[in-house]
Amino acid sequence: MNIHTRMSEEDLKWVSAERGIYIFWIGIYFYIGHSTNIRRRLRRHLSMMKNGKHYNRQIQKAWDDDRDFQFSILHYFDFEASKELLFHWEQKFLDLFASHINCLNVSKVADSIHYKIRKQKKARKGIIDQRDFI
Repeated sequence: MNIHTRMSEEDLKWVSAERGIYIFWIGIYFYIGHSTNIRRRLRRHLSMMKNGKHYNRQIQKAWDDDRDFQFSILHYFDFEASKELLFHWEQKFLDLFASHINCLNVSKVADSIHYKIRKQKKARKGIIDQRDFI
């Protein structure tokens, strides 16, 4: 397992664009996620928060109250990890930490029904969303 020290927004330029599991903190609160491109995903979180438009209201409120953003990479994958494998590893970390009161993950289940519903709706409409590949 590759556990890295906490990094700040300025350190994003050094983060690999690889697949993996990440954690970010806003003050005392934290969020665990996965991505096929960690650097791009963390930048997207930051952009949404800075613009006051993060889809997770708890994350947006934490950002509005305390803009101290730090992150760590919990695990990188050296190969083309499937979405299912990313969900599996994200779930392992959620199982360890999601019960903590300061966890900002709305769903404590990595293969969230929201992901599946969004994907199904877009498939019916014939829409391809870049977020499905990030």
